[in-house]
Amino acid sequence: MTLRTGTSKRSRVYRYYSCSASGRVGKSACKGRTVPMENLAIWSHAM
Repeated sequence: MTLRTGTSKRSRVYRYYSCSASGRVGKSACKGRTVPMENLAIWSHAM
């Protein structure tokens, strides 16, 4: 998993994790989904 970022038209920054191969090869490289960083942080603190 690799941390990726994106910016909305209103300059809001979105951070999420995605398959590292999808960044190099494209969406067809991984069958998995991207996960918003906030969701993963909440999940990891709950453990």
